[in-house]
Amino acid sequence: MHLVPRRQDQCPPVDLQGMCAKALQFHQHGQLAEAQRIYGQVLELDPRHADSLHLLGVLAHQIGRNDIAVELIGRAIAVDKRPAAFHSNLGTAYQALGKLEEAAASYERALAIDAELAEAQMNLGVVLEAQGKHEQAEMRFRRALSLRPNLAEAHVNLGNILQAQGKLEEAAASHKCAMALKPEFAEAWFNYANTLQSQGRLEEAVASYKRVLVLKPGMAEAHGNLGNVLLARKELDEAEACYARALELQPDYAEAWYNRGNLRQAQEKLIEAAACYERAIQLKPQLPEAHYNLGNTLHSLERLEEAAASFKRALELRPEYAEAHYNLGCVFEDLGRLDEALARMARALEIKPDYNQARFGQALAQLRSGDFATGWSNYESRWQSPDHDIPWRAYPRPLWQGEKLNSGR
Repeated sequence: MHLVPRRQDQCPPVDLQGMCAKALQFHQHGQLAEAQRIYGQVLELDPRHADSLHLLGVLAHQIGRNDIAVELIGRAIAVDKRPAAFHSNLGTAYQALGKLEEAAASYERALAIDAELAEAQMNLGVVLEAQGKHEQAEMRFRRALSLRPNLAEAHVNLGNILQAQGKLEEAAASHKCAMALKPEFAEAWFNYANTLQSQGRLEEAVASYKRVLVLKPGMAEAHGNLGNVLLARKELDEAEACYARALELQPDYAEAWYNRGNLRQAQEKLIEAAACYERAIQLKPQLPEAHYNLGNTLHSLERLEEAAASFKRALELRPEYAEAHYNLGCVFEDLGRLDEALARMARALEIKPDYNQARFGQALAQLRSGDFATGWSNYESRWQSPDHDIPWRAYPRPLWQGEKLNSGR
């Protein structure tokens, strides 16, 4: 007897939504391989099943395949563009790929459908912050928190914006809110420690970075930033251990190479400092501080032309870098190019009028060039300059300001 296949219209219906729900359960419990298998089965039966396309795209994002996530979620939206979550998660995948314009557009579409989607408000804020639109980002973070006050990540992001604006007390308060909501939230502790460091509360910052490293021992940035605080406290051996660990975890961590260069400078190991700065620049050519400090190191090594080139590169990256203008002026002075030296020092003072070190350096260059009237007047700035290490002495007589004396002289 031959078995006759049953006609398709006689087959019992397949519960695709039930299969998708089953896959979602696996997905939510972290059983990604099983979830992926069932989503795939649904799509074999119905290639236009929007929920499975979307959720398979979310899974792809979770395993770092954001190009596939964009393709799958895009296909889900082509089938059904109504769910706000589809657009929001597409934005997340674009954001992970560094495609900020596309991410922002996706989040905006999600919010046009559902303005109360707190995650989309927050993630749009993150994109706006990355684009330098800090006021708009702050508005989005605050909106997210008005919708969901217990969204710890939004408190952290708001704190970062406030810190960038110099509002350190408010920033610390935001990070503390996040930590209260999620005591094991390493990133909240990390950003709180950064704020403490900016406030000069170094002992508290050390304790907070150490707490981060209990929660997340492999966080290279926390090791690096702890090293920076220890360097500021002149605990050089401890700082070196932190930078070494940061670079062991992340060998291409440019900022750690840069800060290790600062440590080498503090240890007066100038050749090694220069090598660290050069490594940082190799990894991150757009880091103006690395070019600037390399210039300082080369200047100390009396490699004047190379120092000048480093300062010029720092200024290409940051034209308003007052310290780089001043130190380039010092190099020009050592090279005997006094007109160029004075022009750079004047530019530094235009940018930063209270820059007393530059004022004193300008005075010395003016005196050297024969401009005694201006030079002697500016020379009084020496008392406020770290380059002048003779302390002010309080004489019992009034300071002579150049007025005519009683003797007539």
